[in-house]
Amino acid sequence: MGKKQTEKQDRKKQMKFKIREQAADILVQNLKDVGFKVAVQKYDFGTLIQKVLKGDYDLPLFNRDYYIQPSLYFSLFVSDNPSNFIFYKNPKADELIQQGETEVDSATEG
Repeated sequence: MGKKQTEKQDRKKQMKFKIREQAADILVQNLKDVGFKVAVQKYDFGTLIQKVLKGDYDLPLFNRDYYIQPSLYFSLFVSDNPSNFIFYKNPKADELIQQGETEVDSATEG
């Protein structure tokens, strides 16, 4: 195996994904610009999820990719969904989300 091949493999092992940190930096600056005092706390993913499930947070920063299937995204806001991390409760919203998930008439889907 040549030196370039080894360097390429080493880079793959050391690749870092810092998008959340960059997003947090931007978010902090934007909030400070409008007068908020902001302190960032970093947690490993398991700790973060435990805190979010308990509602022990002010503003968690993580993402989910539901753009292909919007119903997956909207279902997060159903009152009794365990993944409803913001603890949103609205019977009318629950009804509309349920209707949207079961609607078969594309003319009424919007």
